[in-house]
Amino acid sequence: MSALFRNAQRPLEIPPDEDPVKGQLMHPSVVDFWLQHRKRRWLGHRFWAAFSPFPSGDNKLENPCLYFSNDGKTWLEAAGNPLTANAEGSDGQTWDDNGAPAGGGYNNDPELIYDRASDSLMLYFGGSFGSSAAETLLKWYRISIRGPNSTLVISSPELVYADSSSDLILSPAVVRVSKYDWHAWYCSKRASSGIAALNIWHLRSKNGIFSDCSPEICTNPLPSSWYPWHLEVRRFGHKFWFLIVATKSITAFDGSSNLRFATSTNGRRLIDYSEKQWAVSPSEVPLSWDEAVYRATFVIGEFGATTIWYSGYRKVGRTDVWRTGRTEGRLRTS
Repeated sequence: MSALFRNAQRPLEIPPDEDPVKGQLMHPSVVDFWLQHRKRRWLGHRFWAAFSPFPSGDNKLENPCLYFSNDGKTWLEAAGNPLTANAEGSDGQTWDDNGAPAGGGYNNDPELIYDRASDSLMLYFGGSFGSSAAETLLKWYRISIRGPNSTLVISSPELVYADSSSDLILSPAVVRVSKYDWHAWYCSKRASSGIAALNIWHLRSKNGIFSDCSPEICTNPLPSSWYPWHLEVRRFGHKFWFLIVATKSITAFDGSSNLRFATSTNGRRLIDYSEKQWAVSPSEVPLSWDEAVYRATFVIGEFGATTIWYSGYRKVGRTDVWRTGRTEGRLRTS
């Protein structure tokens, strides 16, 4: 059976696609100010997004970068990328001139949201310090992006969550329900606690900082033998909507992937949106840009009209070439 949404015929052209350090943008996180916040523009533009460069799948080059658009299709780079350059984190960690963690590691998995109370964009991301696997993927940071007089002011990174009990914490997804009600989710496995399979975990705080929160495991809404690797979450109506990257491997991303929608009223008990259909699947057209699909973001509008931005890659020899595409469709929201 075909997927709910058609594959994008071609990827978006987002400069600098061919740059060996800042190109091949993936892991999109988009804020649509009109549909999500009923603001026509923020600093002159309706859409703002965070992407991460991933040239040839080199995670050492991952680093959140900020872009803006007026139609969600044509994106331009904002000033100040990468957003973590030359700053000191709240836990004393520092970044080098290229915005990478000093001493080794990388920054990954950007999640961009809007905080109405401070009129700021909030960027959450994973920060990996040290070059060994044991030292990576266990911390989240947050930076605020304000725009007085149409000039971006970017804060130093603030440590907002760390989880030494996990083997890794992936793809933070954050929803601000109200000024004092913030929710977050991530994908993780905890072999040391007897939880070897990948699962989705939920956090809740009063201020968007989750350091003192205890994670709660969520139900897995995916079909049998599929596991969550990355995710995005939105609030629409009275439900949380999830768009999950599903993989066949119990512990890691193995190249087999599909995107799947799920919903929840409380953020922990997830229900599969469609028991028979994936949201987006890898293209079956030879030489397509999205032979594999990866982390996606989305917005839901009137009558369930939905736009998805999703990342994907194709093999060129032994190299993965990453891109981001855009597709539209409709969901049943009532």
